This record gives sequence, C-alpha cells and structure tokens, in this order.
Amino acid sequence: MVDTNEGTAERLDTTSLKNAETDTLREALKAEDNQTRIRAAATCLTLAEENIDNVAPLIPVIVDRLDDERVAVLRDSATALAFVAESRPGLLEGSIGPLVDLLTHDIPIVRAAAAKPIGSLTIERTKWFVPHVEALLDVIEEEIVDPTQGTKLEPLEEPHLFEEQRSISAGERRRQFAARSVAANVLIEVSDTNSGALQDHIPRIVDHLDHDDDVVVGACADIIANVARTNPEAATSAVDPLCSLLDSQNDMVRARATRALGVLGEESAIAPLRGVATDENASQELRDLAADTISWLEQP
Repeated sequence: MVDTNEGTAERLDTTSLKNAETDTLREALKAEDNQTRIRAAATCLTLAEENIDNVAPLIPVIVDRLDDERVAVLRDSATALAFVAESRPGLLEGSIGPLVDLLTHDIPIVRAAAAKPIGSLTIERTKWFVPHVEALLDVIEEEIVDPTQGTKLEPLEEPHLFEEQRSISAGERRRQFAARSVAANVLIEVSDTNSGALQDHIPRIVDHLDHDDDVVVGACADIIANVARTNPEAATSAVDPLCSLLDSQNDMVRARATRALGVLGEESAIAPLRGVATDENASQELRDLAADTISWLEQP
C-alpha cells in the first residue's frame, strides 16, 4: 500500500549535488530503505533542475522508480523527468508506459506529476504513445473523486478548517483533471497522426460523447473527426450522438461536434446544424461554422 503521509524530503545542498557520485546516487535510488530512496529522488530532481546532463545517466533507474511505493519518490522522479522532457525529450522513450500508468494513480499529486512530462512529449513524440492508447482511454474514464467527501464541517462553527477542507478538495480535484486533460490531448494527437490506432476504439469513444466533463466530450469529438478523415465508415455510429451535442451549453463542444459532423459527411446532420446556424444565442463564429458545414454537406 502506498504511504501518503510523507512530506518532501530535505534535499542535499547545492554544493554537494554538483559533486554527487552518479554510481552512489544510482544505488541510493535502488535502496531498500525508504528514506534513502526518497532523498535520492529529491536529489535527482535538483540535478534535473540545474543541469540535465548531470541526471541523464540516471534516467533508466529514475524510470524504474516510477513504480515505487512511496509518494515522494514517485512525485520527484516524475517531476525530474518533466525537466528532461522539456530539453532532452529523446532520452525518455522508455518512460512512456510507466508515466501513463501513473495517470490513474490513487494519489492525485502523483497523477499531476506524471502529467507534466507527458504534456511536454505529446507533440514531438506522439508516436511513442500509440501502444498506450487503451491505457490513455482508461485515464479519461477515471472518476474524479473528492478526498474530503464525507467530512462534515460547518463554515460558521469551524471557518478555518472549513476553508482548509475546501482548498484541499479543489487542489486534489484540479490535479485529477490535469491528468485527464493531458490524456485527452495525447489521444487527439495520436488520432491526428495515426488514426488507425483509435479506429478499433470508436465504440468506446462514442460512449463518452455524453460524458459530464466537456474536456472529454470535446476530445472524443476531435478523435472521431480524425478517424473519419481516413475512414468515415468506421465512425458512422457517432453521427446521432454528435448531433445531440449541438444542444450543448458549451459553444466549444458545439463547434467541435460541428466540425466532426462535417468530416463524417452525413446529410442527416443538416437539420440539427440549421438549429445552430440560426441560434441567436450562439456566437457568430459558431453560427458561421454551422452554416459553412451545411453548405459542405449539401454539395452534390
């Protein structure tokens, strides 16, 4: 079981870090003693912040620590890899599977830490994520939970504790949404460059068009559009659910659904799209998009 009751380990001072022996640090990361690993992971994070070249030889063992039982080790290891991802992304190909697995970790701070390097790798290294499409779909399906649920505090009787609870709840939920959002963005990019990787998952993706999170809904609409560009028949089951999205309160969702319907090319979408094109409460940009899509669908 993961121990969540641990703070940030005190890191070594900067002077000693500059002279740290790579072999010694590598062994410390592998140590059975929890505190030794926690301190070693914190040291690796400091090294990564200062100079990626210093931590580069340790990347394989840092990646190995992404299944550690200690939250501090997981958090600092993933955060160290985030610095690597920004400047030396080519070093991280072997880290994708373990990082994606952390996006559904029980502890939200770990999910958020893993989301950072993944976010940096999404565009330039999209192909690395193709084998992990199913796991990424699991991430967007992961329920967002409130860790303070069930705790009853009265705002007037215990105002400080009540505000602290609200802050904790908001922070933990924000971290979970960050992981979900990153996974959604990766899936969009994968579908854009390799639509075949998502084609077999279209039924699962269509099911999420009625998700309660607009980030997920919009991502699924984009994925369907990308798949339909190369194989419209694979995504025909999405037409009716996409038409239903045209009644959404979120104009961004309506726009993404409109674009997807345009790619699918089904004439049955024309009537629902007319409702958007003539909706006085919709933005002019959305109305124009719907009108252009109708014109496209009406072409012989």
